[in-house]
Amino acid sequence: MNRIYTHNKNNYNTLVNIMITLLIPFFIFSFYKNGFILYKSNIINKVMLFKPLYFILLSLVVNQLYRLIVKDNVNRSYNLLCNLLISIMVMPQTNIIVYIILLVIFNLIHILLKINIASLFILILSLCMYLTQNYTFNNLIEAMAIYRYSFIDYLIGKSSGGIGASFILWSIISYAILFIFKEYKKQIPLLGFALYYILLIALTFTKSNFDINYFVNANIIFTFIFLAPISLYSPYTRGGCYIYGVLLGIFTFLFSLIDVNIAPFIAISILSLISPLIDKLLTK
Repeated sequence: MNRIYTHNKNNYNTLVNIMITLLIPFFIFSFYKNGFILYKSNIINKVMLFKPLYFILLSLVVNQLYRLIVKDNVNRSYNLLCNLLISIMVMPQTNIIVYIILLVIFNLIHILLKINIASLFILILSLCMYLTQNYTFNNLIEAMAIYRYSFIDYLIGKSSGGIGASFILWSIISYAILFIFKEYKKQIPLLGFALYYILLIALTFTKSNFDINYFVNANIIFTFIFLAPISLYSPYTRGGCYIYGVLLGIFTFLFSLIDVNIAPFIAISILSLISPLIDKLLTK
């Protein structure tokens, strides 16, 4: 039987609650890395110390406004998940006013269209920051390029990435936990990683230089595990999930040749839009 993911409310709510629970360490880490550490280094003041917390609270407030309009609990659950993911994936140097404006716009869009607003949000935010010459996933310490990071540094979150998403070790642990649950589309990140790294290794053999950021990129690892397999925006058929996972790895690799940090967001945005088409073709 090809249809293995039945979209009922119990499956939705169970998986969303598990994923939101797993996001808690990322929230704590975002405050530690992009709040406390910067404040102790005398780089930011007391007001900006709580910037990661502002992003989380704003996401919760805007999501509450969404709940006043939308009554369906399934859409409410996934909108909450998307808003919380945004607060973790957002660039550390994002302007708070811009964040609020885009957050409201994308929540309004989500009322009309069931698309992956989390990936599209980061894409549009990146474009805005690029146009204002502020595009970077580095925090203020990383922007100084003082340190050269080791593999272990990447794992414990010392590299660039979303404000809380650079904690790679917890992303890996989260995947191991999510792997247990049948509702989680584990084959999507698995195939995505497989294709991405196969292509990346092949490319590395043709080049003289080696960039560790392509191999342990926090944005790629976090989005593959948390963003790509979201049930509402990915295929519900077994074959569709396989195709989605393969294309995720290929698209991310191709777009990483332009910008590795934004590559997974482009790939997931495209795939979430064509996901219904993939299922339609497989169920004819």
